[in-house]
Formats: sequence, structure tokens, C-alpha cells
Amino acid sequence: MDATGQGASTASGNSAVAAKTKLVTVHGTGAGHKDVNGERWWQLGSPFLEELGKRIDLDPARVEIVPYQWELGPNSEAGRRKAAKGLYELLKGYDNDGVDYHVIGHSHGGSVTYNALLHSLAKRKPFERLKSWTTVGTPFLDYRPNRFIYQRLGSLGLTLFATAVGALMFVAGVLFMYNFGFGLTEATTFWPMVKEMIGPLAFQEVIGPLSLVLGLYAVLCIVFLFAMERVQSDWHMKARKRKAEKVYGDRWIGLWHRDDEAISALANVQHVKGDIIPSTFLVPVFASIPLWATVLAVLALSYYMLTL
Repeated sequence: MDATGQGASTASGNSAVAAKTKLVTVHGTGAGHKDVNGERWWQLGSPFLEELGKRIDLDPARVEIVPYQWELGPNSEAGRRKAAKGLYELLKGYDNDGVDYHVIGHSHGGSVTYNALLHSLAKRKPFERLKSWTTVGTPFLDYRPNRFIYQRLGSLGLTLFATAVGALMFVAGVLFMYNFGFGLTEATTFWPMVKEMIGPLAFQEVIGPLSLVLGLYAVLCIVFLFAMERVQSDWHMKARKRKAEKVYGDRWIGLWHRDDEAISALANVQHVKGDIIPSTFLVPVFASIPLWATVLAVLALSYYMLTL
């Protein structure tokens, strides 16, 4: 087993290492390091782990300490959830090998651990050999997704969504003009001319197939986006969190102090009246620009065709 707990053991020592109970340490925000040996609490040989070993009579012959590194510990919810998936894979590997394990997470290292538990329930593969999970000074943050799907999409997804909505509006506009646009005003000369030239075959051979293709494209894009979000989403509904409490609650050890900076700051936030403006509050505005640009283009084209 390598230092991060994600490698393979040598053939000669495999059975001996596999028999050991694992103690997985998960560092917090900004506390990562490229080396697994050092003075930081989660590193091998650190004063904290040595003192912990003395206090709980940690026998190195029976327990292997496994530092789990998630880069340098970026202060990002997306980074923590990405790290949680890696931790899930590590712990699930211990399950498959029949190895018992404990997890200790400090600060947002506890958030990574908690998200790994939620991820296990999302995969419908709860941890079987987890004996305890300890969080030290961990602020448990609760999120809810943005209301509209286009606010939750990335660049590629937003492009698909904008083109799908544009296609739907184009189809609606063409059908409206075909059925109601002929001769709306005395200045309208283009559509009566088209109707006279191609007659009733226009819908069957041109407008109908075009509308069908664009409509199917729009529906398939939107269904695809919702399906992909369902499969890949990293946010968890309250029902899953309640299930995590039921499945893993009796194995949780939560340590914190009232003077802890992160927890005290967040505890005071709940007493603040009014909404707190996040640093990303303009993201939905900029994300919706392609959508509204498509809408305006379709409206302009419709107006032009009606008044030509």
C-alpha cells in the first residue's frame, strides 16, 4: 500500500498489511502537502499521531495509518466533493478486502469524509467495515441547488440548453406565422406570396419536417441535460442526509470547541438578518446571456419576417 492508501502492496507483504486496521487521516483546507511524512498532524511521524498512539495504545503491528491527500485542500465545495469521491474509492477498496477502518478528518477534512458517506449512499453501496468517523472542528455546510437548470449547467450544457430553447422558440414562431401570420397587416406582403406560391404543400414538405426535427432536437437536449444532471449531480437531497444520519450516526464522533474559528463564524451567520450576497452572485446572469441572446435573435427574426 503506498503512502496515500491508493496504491498496491508488494506481494510479500500484502497479507500482513491487509490484515491491519486502517486509520485514515484527512487534512483540512490549505493543510495539504506533497509529502506524507512530516510535522503536520495528519502526516506519518507527526507529534499528534505519536501522542495519539500513546493515548489509545496504538499498536503499529495491528494498525496502519493512511494519510489521505486531496491536493493542498482547496477552499472549494467542488474540490471537497471531488476529494470525497476519491476517499469513497479508497474506503470501498477496504470493504472489498475485508479490512476494518477508522477515519479522522479535521476542519473541512471532516466535510470530505461526510460527503464520502453521502456518496456511498448515492451509489447504494454503504460502507460495511467503517468502525468510526471522527470530525474535529468541522463546519457542516448545507447547500441547495439553484432553482433553474440553466443556472446549474457548465459551458457545454448551457450551450445545448440555449440552442434547445432557441429551437423551440423558432418552431413556435414559424408555426404561429404559418397559421396566423398571413395578412396580419396590410403591409404584410411576404407571407401571402409564399402561401400563394407553395400552397398547402408548404407545411407537409417544408415547415412540418423542419419543425419536427428542431422540436425533437430540443426535447432530446433537455431530456439529456436533466438525465446527466441526475447521474452526475454532487448535491444531496435532505432525504439522503437523513439516511446518512441513520446509517452512520452511531459511528460518528464529533469534536469541536466554541472558540473554533470556522464553527463560531458560521454559527454567528445564522443570526444575521437578510440575504448574504455570495461572491458568485453574478454567475447566473452571465450564464444566461447565450440563452437570452438566442431568444432576442428569434424575436427579431420573427418581427422582420412579419413586417417584410
